[in-house]
Amino acid sequence: MPRAGKTIITSIIIDYLSMKYRDNNSISVVYLYCNFRRKNEQKPIDLLISLLKQLLLGLPNIPDSVRRLYEHYRDG
Repeated sequence: MPRAGKTIITSIIIDYLSMKYRDNNSISVVYLYCNFRRKNEQKPIDLLISLLKQLLLGLPNIPDSVRRLYEHYRDG
C-alpha cells in the first residue's frame, strides 16, 4: 500500500530501538529497507551480507573467524 507511512513508522521504531540499546553491547539493531521496484537488486545473499555488515560495524573488533572467512573467499 503506497504512501501509507510504513517506512516512516519503521524508521521511528529503528531509531527508538537503537537509542534504547545503544549502551548494551550484547544487543545489535540491524535492519533492511526493501523497495518493491528494485527486486532484482535484493537477492537473499545481498540482504544477508547487508545485515552481517551492520553487525560487524557495531563491534569494536572483527572476530577472527569472520576475518578468516573473508580472507578465504575474498578473491572469489
